[in-house]
Amino acid sequence: MNELDNNPSEFDDVYVGDLAMSKTGKISWVATNDKPLREFPLKDNKANGAIEIFKMPEKDKEGNVFNHRYIAGVDPIDDDVSGTVSLVSCIILDLWTDKIVCEWTGRLDYADDCYEKIRLMLLFYNASCLYENNKKGMFAYFSRMNCLYLLADCPDYLRDKDMVKG
Repeated sequence: MNELDNNPSEFDDVYVGDLAMSKTGKISWVATNDKPLREFPLKDNKANGAIEIFKMPEKDKEGNVFNHRYIAGVDPIDDDVSGTVSLVSCIILDLWTDKIVCEWTGRLDYADDCYEKIRLMLLFYNASCLYENNKKGMFAYFSRMNCLYLLADCPDYLRDKDMVKG
């Protein structure tokens, strides 16, 4: 917080907006006037938030995003409506630099819209994703979209320590 207070222009080079998929399946960045969430807790969970890109995906000489360079963590939701102030959060990390490159926290009207935003983020970064898999909606959505390959298997460490159920 001190760093941000002392340097208010810290976020000036951050891309804020959304991702869109063309008819050919290409994902592209779209700048918007959406506002990222900077305060919590919220009064309600009617906060779309905005995707923030701190670093665009790095590409190889053929113009493809590197395989196995980016990983994501997702805290999903299951229901369209909630009586709590729960939000979806997706954070993408560059394993080569150990820095967060992209983040989205928010809640859209429908859970499937949230999953689609996450799917586009994963495709844009060619990232694999660990997610809170006790919520079944995200798995079902990615299965319907033929994108289960984007979801990482539960780490052996968690299974070995009995930290997750089989």
